[in-house]
Amino acid sequence: MGMHNPLVSLPELLQSVRHAGYLSPAHAVAELVDNSIQAGATRVAVIVGADDPGGHHLEVQDDGQGIAPEVLPRALALGGSTRFDDRAGLGRFGVGLPCASLSQARRVEVTSWQVGGAPWRCALDLDEVRGGAVGLLAQPAERPARAAASGTVVRWSRADQLSGHPLKRLVRELRDGLGRIFRRFIWAGLDLTVNGGACPPRDPTLLDRRAPWSGATLFCTPAELDIKTTLGAGRVRVTFTELPVAEWHALSNAEKRARGITKGAGVSVLRAQREVDHGWLFMGEKRREAYDDWWRCEIEVHPSLDEAMGLTFTKQQVRPCPELIEALTPLIMPSAHALNARVRKAHRTLAARARFSGTEARASAVEARMPALPPPAPAPEPPALLAQLAAQQPDLLTPAASPEVRVVEDDLGPAPLIEVLRWGGRLIVAWNRAHPFYERAYAPLAASDEPGAADRRAHLELLMVALARAEAAAPEASATLAAHRRRWADALAELLRG
Repeated sequence: MGMHNPLVSLPELLQSVRHAGYLSPAHAVAELVDNSIQAGATRVAVIVGADDPGGHHLEVQDDGQGIAPEVLPRALALGGSTRFDDRAGLGRFGVGLPCASLSQARRVEVTSWQVGGAPWRCALDLDEVRGGAVGLLAQPAERPARAAASGTVVRWSRADQLSGHPLKRLVRELRDGLGRIFRRFIWAGLDLTVNGGACPPRDPTLLDRRAPWSGATLFCTPAELDIKTTLGAGRVRVTFTELPVAEWHALSNAEKRARGITKGAGVSVLRAQREVDHGWLFMGEKRREAYDDWWRCEIEVHPSLDEAMGLTFTKQQVRPCPELIEALTPLIMPSAHALNARVRKAHRTLAARARFSGTEARASAVEARMPALPPPAPAPEPPALLAQLAAQQPDLLTPAASPEVRVVEDDLGPAPLIEVLRWGGRLIVAWNRAHPFYERAYAPLAASDEPGAADRRAHLELLMVALARAEAAAPEASATLAAHRRRWADALAELLRG
């Protein structure tokens, strides 16, 4: 004779739910905000306090359409969603509210009312379940003070998992985390607050001007791909941005942290306009470096790719399947390498700018004592070499207020050790990093902090400025002098190679 055993042991199941693994309180609270948005809320207020005897308490109040009394118990039932496996919204599985709530608190209450209807309340208490209570029952409740015509209030009591967070820091982390996760909804008009303070819509790409901090530029036109895998098919949009190294490199470390520059590298993954992950994804063999703080990637994924992305019910991490990795890595990894190289070059240019500043100031200061250089031949547009240099130092193209010497450097390939340019009242001396003399003689001095190294480096720079000035003083023989300079640099390279 067969024996019937319960499919689950409810007290142990609910204790297990406490270990759903939410990365932060903000990720858990985001599950409740999802429900509010799904219910059509335009205002969502998170209120957290520390006066509960069993831990903090937290409420999420919204002005959504509310839940009918006969449906209300299902909101706290595992898998009780009326929209199970509906990919049109933010949730699919009907476990977000109870799992998120029990992961942070020992009791959760849901009070809801619809237009013209009375408020009803349903509660789930871990300690009561352990004592034998197993049912969920909606009961009449009092309407919250200053309540909207319809809405829902979710309250966590005895929130022991929040108690380890100092209240002030918890409020700040909730604002920042929710503002980032729901940034697009906030831009679309959602009023989302924590303890009365607005959640800042933080954009990790630092591109959107509606964010507290912006200033990045698009690296290239966003790519849109239709991807098919055995686990699903859908469209993916990939956007890369570059942060302004020249403008922001001198910010303090505290300011860089506040703007989200440092420790912000990686890919932000959006599903249905909501962030579901942020990490070092689809990078292949590319290792993360400090330079990677200065560019960003955002991937928008259609919900039809949930299974391929390995998205779980907590909506906070993805585990892409091999097919998706193979489809996206060839696009993302090369762009990551290219952006890293551009950032590296930008930082190297800034370092050179600081290094050359003393020589530039010294050379420019004595211009008044030197024979005036003849004006350069007029040109309708900058030569190609100057355009290349100005890509990293745009001010090279702006007219100088007075005669000025600028010293710059770049990888000029097989060019001579230096190139000489005239533009906008400037004498521009461009060092070639690819020349053996730069690599073997100059670069070690530039990197050295030994006594006297900076003076020896400056003397070499002034030597090249003098050579460039002598050439610029004889424009009628510029072609001959340039050819002579090339032969001299070629001979120097051969001598160094031995």
